[in-house]
Amino acid sequence: MVISSQLTNGKKWLSLADLPELDKFPMAHQVSMRYYTGVLASFDEDFTKAEPDLQFALDHTPRRFHSQRRLILHYLIPARLLRGSLPAAKILDEFPELATLYGPLVKGIKTGNVQMFDEALSQGSDQLMAMGTYLTVEVSRGLAIRTLFKKVYTISGGSSKLEVKQFQAALAFVGVVADLDEVECILANMIYKKYIRGYLSQEKRVLVLSKGNPFPSLNSIQ
Repeated sequence: MVISSQLTNGKKWLSLADLPELDKFPMAHQVSMRYYTGVLASFDEDFTKAEPDLQFALDHTPRRFHSQRRLILHYLIPARLLRGSLPAAKILDEFPELATLYGPLVKGIKTGNVQMFDEALSQGSDQLMAMGTYLTVEVSRGLAIRTLFKKVYTISGGSSKLEVKQFQAALAFVGVVADLDEVECILANMIYKKYIRGYLSQEKRVLVLSKGNPFPSLNSIQ
């Protein structure tokens, strides 16, 4: 990818340059630097670094610079999605084109409608690939599944033991067909990522959940 190569070369140059502290530069230069370092961090999948840099760039870019703000958001929104932070309605209202792209994805995550998320991802794939953010957004599919699985837990009355087939049925309800082995794999991945606290009893095909906050906030685990 050309943009990735250019940014990587820029990163190497910056690491060799003897530059003064960033806050000594004019604000416009600070914004540009924080934007590029944020994009680089996104490509490196370091979203803890990417989010504050991109947020700084957005906060210090006046609203009259519409295209620049939109470009920043193309990277900031995916970075924040993975940290469980969904874009505010006022941001999407400011940029109708972003609302068209991200609105259905956000709704899919909020409601646990995995099929809606998948369809929106497919429809926006060309644009996301062009920006280099497709894979980041694709990973956030797990958040939609997590929301759905949390609903299973809630509907069960907060039971600490849930059969794998209950999650399979929930996925089928939103149009996602998966066999029990696939569902177990999804659950195991959620536990590994700490999206869910608990363990799998593969012999009984049961998910045993922690009795204390089995679905922790994403901000607390990243």
